[in-house]
Amino acid sequence: MRPFSQESSPQSVPESTYAFGLLALSAWGTVKALKIRFDK
Repeated sequence: MRPFSQESSPQSVPESTYAFGLLALSAWGTVKALKIRFDK
């Protein structure tokens, strides 16, 4: 998941938080889209 080997880098925390937020947002959007599609 982490492309860089610098685990103690302070920049890795905001980047992983951003990646996790983006993943959660895309998963939520996919679930909403599937619900709308199957409700029809």
